[in-house]
Amino acid sequence: MSAITFILLSFIFVWLLQLSFSYLQMRQFNRRVFALRSKGVKTAVGMAGNMYKRRVYAIVVVDSARQVVAAERLSGWTVFARPLPLPQIIGCSLEQLQSADPRFGISKKLWQAIQHASSFIVRGFANEEVDDQTENEKNKELPLPQKKIASHSPSIEKTENSKKGGEKEKIKISGYNVK
Repeated sequence: MSAITFILLSFIFVWLLQLSFSYLQMRQFNRRVFALRSKGVKTAVGMAGNMYKRRVYAIVVVDSARQVVAAERLSGWTVFARPLPLPQIIGCSLEQLQSADPRFGISKKLWQAIQHASSFIVRGFANEEVDDQTENEKNKELPLPQKKIASHSPSIEKTENSKKGGEKEKIKISGYNVK
């Protein structure tokens, strides 16, 4: 086996090894997200960073009172990074998470990931409110149509028709013929 073949095979092996470790990390992260979902009403994952800079992920779980009940972060240089608890924001409201300045000694990039996740949660609550309003409108009883009452006094016309032997009287009251 030549040196070039050995280098190419080694490169392919290391690349496949890295893909398998990334897959395992993704599965472990998703399991952790699903475990956290049971703690609250809404759960979201936010991200900050890009392909060239290190990415940071934040998992935020809130209850029906819009208070954070669980939070974790995932950041690291290797595929061996695991989600870690983020106790600084537990008990905070969504409004506090939407503020522009990083709080509680959290880095700017992690704060952006937290804001990204909280924006998804805010949209989810807004969509629920819109759905509730449309559901209430659908369930609301429609008013019964009311009969229109003529605002003018009825007019009476009396007409007499003579035919062979008798008279027939016809009365017209407000557009209705009465015999």
